[in-house]
Amino acid sequence: MSADPRLATAAAYALGGEAASRIDPTRIDSPAGLVARLDRAGWTAAGLREFRNARRAETRRWPVPVPDDVRSGLGSARLHAWVAQCVSLLDLDAIDSGVRDHSQPFDREDLRLMGERPPHHGAVG
Repeated sequence: MSADPRLATAAAYALGGEAASRIDPTRIDSPAGLVARLDRAGWTAAGLREFRNARRAETRRWPVPVPDDVRSGLGSARLHAWVAQCVSLLDLDAIDSGVRDHSQPFDREDLRLMGERPPHHGAVG
């Protein structure tokens, strides 16, 4: 039984942006199937790693936020699970092992988190 083709399209978008989402999503029944289809379409693990690193160097988020019209009707948890499984299968999660990569610039989320301080800490600087 194949998964909803929209799920494969949305997960591909999260991994490689709009260009990756143009793969044929039919008869993909698992994250492993999506990874294989992406590979056949030229979106190899190395290519997706380069895409991820380029987005991070530009202080843009990766996985790519999936637009509402692409993920419409899909469960967020299911989509997130597919993307997480693909990231693991592609070994793209190694850099996210809990320690921030010091060579990457801060993104908006890093800056937001650094700006949050408990009230008892007062002003810093």
